[in-house]
Order: sequence, then C-alpha cells, then structure tokens
Amino acid sequence: MKKEKEEMDDDNNSNVDDDDNDFYEGSSVLESQQFNDIERNTMKGDTVGDTVYSSKWIINTLISLSKICEDGWSNELEESLCILWDMTGEKDIVKFLLENDFLKMSEFTLKVSEEPRLTEIILGILGNMCCDKQVLEALENNTELTSLIFNLLHSEDSETLVQLIRILQASAWCIQQNSNSIWLTKLKDCEFLGESLIFILNSSMKDNLLMAVLDFIATFALLESNALKDLFIIDHLTPALLESLTQIMQGSNESHSTLKLKSIDNWLSIITKITKMELLHFSDDENDENFRKLTEIMWKILRPFTQSFNLIPLDEQIFHCIQRTVDIVLICQKNEFHFGSEVILVILQIMSVLYSAMENFQSEIEKDPENALKVLLNYLVNYWIEILGILEIEELSTVLRLCDKETVNNLMKTTNVKTSKDKIHKLQEILSCLSL
Repeated sequence: MKKEKEEMDDDNNSNVDDDDNDFYEGSSVLESQQFNDIERNTMKGDTVGDTVYSSKWIINTLISLSKICEDGWSNELEESLCILWDMTGEKDIVKFLLENDFLKMSEFTLKVSEEPRLTEIILGILGNMCCDKQVLEALENNTELTSLIFNLLHSEDSETLVQLIRILQASAWCIQQNSNSIWLTKLKDCEFLGESLIFILNSSMKDNLLMAVLDFIATFALLESNALKDLFIIDHLTPALLESLTQIMQGSNESHSTLKLKSIDNWLSIITKITKMELLHFSDDENDENFRKLTEIMWKILRPFTQSFNLIPLDEQIFHCIQRTVDIVLICQKNEFHFGSEVILVILQIMSVLYSAMENFQSEIEKDPENALKVLLNYLVNYWIEILGILEIEELSTVLRLCDKETVNNLMKTTNVKTSKDKIHKLQEILSCLSL
C-alpha cells in the first residue's frame, strides 16, 4: 500500500481508492472478503462505524505521529500514514479523525515538519477530509491551522502544493454553497494567495500542479462578480494563464486527452470571465508577446477538431470548448486585434467538418431541432458572417486562399443564404480575384 511520490502525479484530486474496503492491522492489509459473518461480528467492537477498519490501529498511528519529534520520520510511519490517507475516503473514518482531534494534530505536525513527504501526506488527508462539510466548518474556524496551510503556498515541493490546492478547491466549493462562508473572507484576506498562485502558473513545469491551480481559479471565477478581481491583479494573472496553458499544451496537437480538455475548459472559463469584465488587455503593438501566445493557444485548442474523429460524436465538453474559444477570438477581432489566417482557417475547417456530419446524420438532426451539431454549425456560421463584415478584403483573401474547394463552396452557399448583398458582393469580389 505504500505510495511512492511518482504515483501521485497521476491523480491530483484524491489519494482515495473508493473500491477498497480493507481491514488494516499494523502495516498489513486484510481483505474484508476474507472474513465470515461470525468473524466480522467479533471484530466489530474495534471497527470504525460501518467500515472494517480498526480504530485501535488508527489511534496507534496517531500516537506514532504525535511522537514525530522524539522518534523521527521513518518508512514505517510513512507507510501507515499513506494507509490512513487511503482510508479517509470513508465518511466514518473522517468523522472518527475529526472526533479524535486530527485537526489539532495536523496543526502540530505542520509546525514541526521538516519532511516534504510528511507535509504532503498531512495535507492530502486534510484534503480528503474537506469533502465533509463539518470538517470545512471546523477548519475555517481554526485560524492557526488555516494560516499554516496558507503559508505553505511558499513551498517549493510541487506535490505538497497539489494537496494544498485541493483544500483551497474545497473551500471554493463551500463558498459556492454559502456566499456568506468565512472561507471567502479568509481567501481574500490572505495577502499573498493571488500572488503565489500567479507565481506557480508562471514558473511550474508540473502539469498536475498547473491543472489543480486552474481548477481552483475557474471555480473561484464563478463566485460573485468581483471575487476574481479581489484575489488577483488581473493584468498579472492574464500572462500567467497564458504561460500555464502553453506549458500544458506542449507536445502533440493531434488530439486532446480528457484531462487536458478539462484544463482547457477551466482555462477558457477564466479567460471568458476576464473578458466579460473587460479586463483582457493587450497592447497595440503587433509584436505583443502575450497576444502572440493567445493566438498560438487558440490555434492549438481548435486544431484537433478539424479532424472528424476528434469532433464526432460531438459531446458537451467539446461543444463548449469550441464555442468559448471562438467567442474569445471574435471579441478580440471586434477590438481590432488580428489573429492571423491560421486561427481563422481552423474555424472554417471545423465548419466544413460539421457540414459533412450534418449530411451523414440528417435524419437524426431533423428529429431534434436542438441537435448539438446543428447548433454549433449555426454558431460558426454566424461567426463567419460577423468576420466577413469586420475583416479587410486583404485579410480575408489570405484565409480563403488556404481553404480547400469544399470549404469555399460551403462558405459561398452560407453567405448567399444568411447575409446582406454587401457582404455577398464582398465575398464574390475576393473569390473572383483569387479565381476560386
């Protein structure tokens, strides 16, 4: 059961195995299936709640933890604490730990710990426990412990930071449920919280840590309208967001994993919020490094969806990913920031894939007027009509020169049906000059 540090990279949300229902005795693990009903009834006096976990073993582990200053850090204690970490997936174990002053013990341990692994495990256990409302309420009223947790934002250990961010995430969920939660005040009153998270986004090369921070900020961005602005200096946050997604998006552009799509979705939620607050700022200099990064990110997000196998079937996550990305592109174009032909081209190519899909699934789409394929296609068609009026002929010519014949034909049909004579003549003029 001992967990090595590398295994933690694959799961920054929990150290819990929901399928385990083991009985722990010492450092050995016994499967609950090994016991018959008589044996289970005999053990019941030592078990916690409805679990088959030994209360005596847990107390002994906590006693060992309390003696860390005298006995020091050991492999045995690490293994026992990792087992306890796993056990906190059970509500009855969380309740038992709360009743046995685990928060007080965590406070003591974080004060004396000089072992990053010990600090990580304690925060991991707390992170699991924070799924319980009672624990969050107890923690928010423990000023000393919350201060110790916040101060660990200065840690250089990425796994410790991942577990810390999980606690912050739980606090943000708590605020979503109760806008008067003390947690909101605590987060806003932590003067270095926003600055520390920006530093992580700018400097970390650990994707699991970056993803955890983006997840927290996206959740926080959904709170009251000024919450994001209260926690961050937005002009500092925006470049850090660009840097973090540039790191996460490194590698192949052929497809997005489910995990990467979730991070893209969180990132887009934050950028969309900043845009709606009219705080997404770039300089007028065409060589602005931040705008160059934004352009590259937009292209990398959209590029895989030019292949039908990445786009069809169209699920809700992909739908919103494309829509939010194009929203941001259009807002920038309306503000005369030029994305360049590559980004516009991939949007038109996605349109072309959707046109083909509409033909292949025509009977299904006719039965469902709210079909996602149809809705997204109409959205992208509206985008095309918008930019046909916004962009100069020269810029549109550059894009259309890169389009294949099928895409151009679809654009001609769409324009003839959906827009004014001026825009139709504008497109005809461009195509005539290009001999298309």
